[in-house]
Amino acid sequence: MLKFFPTGEIEREAVMHLIRAMVGTQEQLDWLRSTMINRVGQWHGPADLRGVFCSEFLPLDGINATSEVPRFTQEDRNARWMEREGERITGKPDDALRLASGAEMKLLPLPPEEIVKNEALLREVERATPQRVPEPTVADREYSRKLLGGIPGLT
Repeated sequence: MLKFFPTGEIEREAVMHLIRAMVGTQEQLDWLRSTMINRVGQWHGPADLRGVFCSEFLPLDGINATSEVPRFTQEDRNARWMEREGERITGKPDDALRLASGAEMKLLPLPPEEIVKNEALLREVERATPQRVPEPTVADREYSRKLLGGIPGLT
């Protein structure tokens, strides 16, 4: 099913140990099995198995890794994150953030209702009159002395 997958008992046991260490749910296990068989197609080793898994999930053991397998590299992970984040921000999958060229990022314009809301908040801040900070009361000073009394060198 998976080209070049280890056939020796010791190697297979080591792979199963790795999977148990990384995978936390049945859903994650199903995704990993399906992805390795249907999208990757061949065994690239335990490091890339971990990298493929980490491209979608945080591993249970906390050891994150990247992969050199096409569609699961760090660049691919970053692109998927940008698309998900763009969809989360705009609510529209087709408005996802996209990289224009290399490291340049194309910023999406704010929706009109956000612009109106932001302008209203800005006008409200502009109209606000600065408030004076009130002078501390005797009780405030006493409380401060008690607090600072517990800190060596500040009394």
